[in-house]
Amino acid sequence: MLKDAEAKEILGTPEFMRDMIRSWVALPWAPHVDVVDMQRLPSASISRVQDAKGALTQRYGDIAWMVRVRDPTGDASPNTPNAAGPCPAQVLVLVEAQEKALRTMPQRMLEYVTLAMGRRLEREDLVDPIVPVVVYTGIRRWTAPKSTVELIRNPDLVPQDQLPRMRYTLLDLGQLPLPDPENTARQNLATEVVRALTRTPAAELTTVLSRIMIQSAERGESRAADAIAGCLALALARRHRHAPRKIKVDSMEALVSEAEEWNYPPGAGDLQRLL
Repeated sequence: MLKDAEAKEILGTPEFMRDMIRSWVALPWAPHVDVVDMQRLPSASISRVQDAKGALTQRYGDIAWMVRVRDPTGDASPNTPNAAGPCPAQVLVLVEAQEKALRTMPQRMLEYVTLAMGRRLEREDLVDPIVPVVVYTGIRRWTAPKSTVELIRNPDLVPQDQLPRMRYTLLDLGQLPLPDPENTARQNLATEVVRALTRTPAAELTTVLSRIMIQSAERGESRAADAIAGCLALALARRHRHAPRKIKVDSMEALVSEAEEWNYPPGAGDLQRLL
């Protein structure tokens, strides 16, 4: 499916990440997130720590987004770091792309969360809530632990509130629920890219890619679709037997044109292509 570098590029696109949050992050504010509410943070601002000898080391998660929270009416929450009320003003979403299931993933995400808290507490009295998200791009179903408690032997021997507790949100691309192909009202950039990557046979690929191109244009987001077209092309080409080993496109329209050629074996004549 997606290599780590490709996944990071796609997850760094605000429109795609917005749609992932809206579609699959099960939190009350998630359906109301919009691009104007999202700010991508540099990794260095999140995870900088000194090792045991005092030497400065760098430990980076993949992607960090600061997301301004809106209530169900669409109004932004109060613009204060620690706003009172049912929703905080903003949350920090830490995203890790993963090609293979990793047994110690809860510990890794706990480390990222802890480092992010420490970094921000250097300049603030309180920190915003942090949402750790693992986006799994592998082919086999994710089977690794999702919570730090699953990594602890005999957890009942100590009070539960003394255990290091952290559960990340897992988005396993191959298992995510998708809207019906005919239900265009529920489709978005993320759902259709995931559909193209995980649920679409070769013969139907151009249909899905064309839908991404058209819907993105209708939403005024063609630039976002074009930004991820190159990485998407590489991932799709790896699983299509007639695709070239090396492919480079710079727009969704170019990817649609390329994918149309993949439905024919090398050397197919023009007559066969017209039939």
